[in-house]
Amino acid sequence: MVTAHLLFIASGISYLYGNMFEASPSFSQWLTLLGEEFWVVALMIMNALTLLWEAWLLTEQFDAISARTTTFFRHSEGAARQRSLGQRWAVVAAFLLEGRRSVGSRQIGEDKTAIDI
Repeated sequence: MVTAHLLFIASGISYLYGNMFEASPSFSQWLTLLGEEFWVVALMIMNALTLLWEAWLLTEQFDAISARTTTFFRHSEGAARQRSLGQRWAVVAAFLLEGRRSVGSRQIGEDKTAIDI
């Protein structure tokens, strides 16, 4: 999604610059262009704001993965904060490369029941 939003913003900028015929357009020409292409500018602004939300969401998701939990179940958040940043990134890498089972297998013994969410 981040790539799609960045591509849309880049395409919008390219489109707006393509509609400018002079090498150095004046301020009034920019205002005229922005008025004529209001929807392009509005969609570019909304895509830029969505990028901020996506950055926050990715941060929250990686934080939950590094705590070996979900965003809904934050029961071990205190223990996760005590780990170093390198340890937290190692948990995220193990999750992405090996999957949830291998990360969770260190916590859950063979005799206990695990609930898949």
